[in-house]
Amino acid sequence: MRRKKICVRPKLNDRGSDLQQRWYIELYMRNPQTDVMERKRYFELDELNINKFKTAEERYSEANKIIERLDKKIDAGWTIFNDITRVIYEDQL
Repeated sequence: MRRKKICVRPKLNDRGSDLQQRWYIELYMRNPQTDVMERKRYFELDELNINKFKTAEERYSEANKIIERLDKKIDAGWTIFNDITRVIYEDQL
């Protein structure tokens, strides 16, 4: 049986170091319901925003902070499919 990837760690797409385009952090995770790898792109995370800076050095620095936060969340068991920080559920008791 072939091994399946669960996650491809976050990485920066700097669009060829072009400061005119929007940079983003990209990661892939396997959806447990469909068994398909799905992509998620982050232009910002919490208060961190890559594209508000005008120099490449500042953008790389901000991107590294976002990647570190995402890596910590992934290591703690978080997935893009169980992110309940931005979703409110109605109790149906």
